[in-house]
Amino acid sequence: MHTPTLKIVSALLAVLANLTFAQSYSTWRTNEFTSAERTDPEISGPLADPDRDGIINLHEYLFVGTAKTPDSGIAPTLELYDDTLALTYRERHGFTTNGGQVNLEVSD
Repeated sequence: MHTPTLKIVSALLAVLANLTFAQSYSTWRTNEFTSAERTDPEISGPLADPDRDGIINLHEYLFVGTAKTPDSGIAPTLELYDDTLALTYRERHGFTTNGGQVNLEVSD
């Protein structure tokens, strides 16, 4: 039996209107939430999921989602192509080129 190799495929989005290069999480949070919502960590905290789509705010930011509109289609996908296992995801433009890091952890 041949064990598939793992390759990470990352598709960067083009810069969208009103999206600055390497927008910080803080700026994204300010744009996504009202000042009242930003005071409530159950709504605007990095681990909160105010739209209840199963994607926490930190991942909404990273994978180019919106915090208050369900968008489960942004979740990474895992597919097998012949002997290659591919993880495909969108990431915020400039995130990794400006010091951001995405780590893949695998366990048995």
